[in-house]
Amino acid sequence: MESYDIFISYRRVGGDSTARILCERLREAGYKVFMDVEDIRSGDFNVKLYDVISNCKDFLIVLSQNALDRCSEEGDWVRNELSHALKEGKNVIPVLLRGFAFPQTLPEDIDAVRRQSGLEASTEFFDAFIEKLYTFLKSKPTLKTRIKHSRVIKKAIPFFIALVVMCGILIGAYAVYRSYLNREFPYTQEEKNIVGELLSDVGGSVTGYNIISSLEREALQYASNGVFSTEAVIKQNALSSIDRAIYQIQQIDPAKTALSAILDEKLNNTPINKAAVLGLMDTYSLYQQQAVESLRFIKFVIDNSVFSSDIKKQIIDLYLEMNTAYARMIVYQTNAITLPIHEDSLTDLKTALSYCTSLPYEGYIWITDEEALNNQLNSVLNKLETLYDSLATLTGNQNVSYAYDVEAFSTELKEMGYTDQQIDEYIAQIIRESENEVALKKNIQLFKEKLYSAKEELESGYNRLRSKFAPLDTDEAGILWSKMLIFLSVKMYEESLECLTMFAEKQLINDPNAEIYVPAIESFINSIDETGIDYGAIVLLFENGSDNHPTLKLGDIIVAVNGERCLNADHITNGCLTEGAKITILRFIEQKPVLIDTVYRPADFRVGYYNLTQREYADSNEPYKDMNANELWEKMREFAADVKLDSAIDCLQMYHMLVRESEPNADIYVPALWTVYGQVKNTG
Repeated sequence: MESYDIFISYRRVGGDSTARILCERLREAGYKVFMDVEDIRSGDFNVKLYDVISNCKDFLIVLSQNALDRCSEEGDWVRNELSHALKEGKNVIPVLLRGFAFPQTLPEDIDAVRRQSGLEASTEFFDAFIEKLYTFLKSKPTLKTRIKHSRVIKKAIPFFIALVVMCGILIGAYAVYRSYLNREFPYTQEEKNIVGELLSDVGGSVTGYNIISSLEREALQYASNGVFSTEAVIKQNALSSIDRAIYQIQQIDPAKTALSAILDEKLNNTPINKAAVLGLMDTYSLYQQQAVESLRFIKFVIDNSVFSSDIKKQIIDLYLEMNTAYARMIVYQTNAITLPIHEDSLTDLKTALSYCTSLPYEGYIWITDEEALNNQLNSVLNKLETLYDSLATLTGNQNVSYAYDVEAFSTELKEMGYTDQQIDEYIAQIIRESENEVALKKNIQLFKEKLYSAKEELESGYNRLRSKFAPLDTDEAGILWSKMLIFLSVKMYEESLECLTMFAEKQLINDPNAEIYVPAIESFINSIDETGIDYGAIVLLFENGSDNHPTLKLGDIIVAVNGERCLNADHITNGCLTEGAKITILRFIEQKPVLIDTVYRPADFRVGYYNLTQREYADSNEPYKDMNANELWEKMREFAADVKLDSAIDCLQMYHMLVRESEPNADIYVPALWTVYGQVKNTG
């Protein structure tokens, strides 16, 4: 008979939902849980129940309102289960729900439950309740899930557990494969089309995984080289390489190769195991998250004194080994999907996969025997288990309390709405200023007080603006436009979009062009953090309704003329937008921002523009516009050091327009830096 760690008893009325949630959470944590189901209590079933209770360590009883009132009846199942658990000396843990009270009297065989240490379940603080429940349990989860729930490294290694589940799905695919029609697959043209579409998606997922794996490995190797160096610049290079890898990994979109609904349905009538396909694609998405969290954890390891240099090197080496093991796992996952497919249909896929140099497809001998593939899958899982065991030992032998304080603070900052980059910077600052755990706790508390105060002050300012400039039904379109620009100037994007919506309702009455340029403005607002562009002049109309301008389209936003920012329409009407001028246009294609550099050719009709910023364009307001790119960069750094962030952003935006053609990477790092300055400005 199968043994369990925990038995859950409950009343269906009032206790069913809590019992099921408890069961789910405990199973996720690695415990083997038996949940009593009232509906199937009959005949000799009680014998099985009693055996389960006798063989488990922990007995949870969910006490909803009036849950024990029926226990005066000798045949009551909750009473019988509780009585047997007490008689067998099990660790009985009452879970008290809202409204429960013990009856004045209870049968003698269960009266001892009053004296058991219980827990009040709170819906508001359910996670905290679950964490406390773990401390009451005598049974322990398996190694894999124990590692998963380690407070020190829980952000760094959750992927392994999901991977184990997916491998179970893949191994289960064999039964479907073997029971299919005894003929070649794919055979018909329709089957070949389905397989072609599927393998294209599989190839896309594996290619994306290969990029992530390569970026992660390269960053880990940089980190490994910098661990023992005493030179600050080498350590900084290692940290910078991690930051670059994190940013590049986050730009990858696993959803692009997700299984379409149409293909999902088509696979139902094939021997392809759909769960295995979804497993591979989920692995791709999960590994993206895993790689980012792993690199953040490595950055934490490198950048503080909790770990010695030797330990740091061992931790990084373990992650490099995990990277290799995960790469092998992807190969076996791909192999499992292709089991039912005839090798003639796999030629193109195998050729494409051979270019995935971070994954061991080159020279790989594809396995057709289910038992052999099963053995390989289990071999990798065992290897990963050993690596995670070693990682848990290395991190657990250090100052766990110190690391947990940092982790808890990180979680709290995330809940407050701070970005990962801000959190990394705050934590690095605190660690530098903390000599020991006592100092760390004190500095965290002081920092939290400052952050809460700044956040409250910022929110108070936002509320004043919301009250003063709230869009009204009585506002004219022009007023709504001005209010939108006010909210944009302080990065209150939701409020600016609300103003835009009301503006559109009024403007559409008299201006059909609004159907074109309003969506462009909406996309402009939604993409500010991505592009770093919060200014420009938008094209709203062509004279006489013309739509054949040689350079411009309705909804285009002119953001630069001859390498200088075009803050607003004044820049254009000042006479600089002449034939042959070099202009940069921000255009939205399927709601995605695209910067287009072109040469301006005028039309024989006039063009109408609107401003997208409140800032005025005048020489006195741009004393740095004659600087070259290097001078602007240094000036920006000076302003940033003095926390003059508006001026720093101005210099950064002018720098961007000067270097876009000569330095393509500027389109990546400038918006990222602009976002950081904007967030620091808003959060204090």
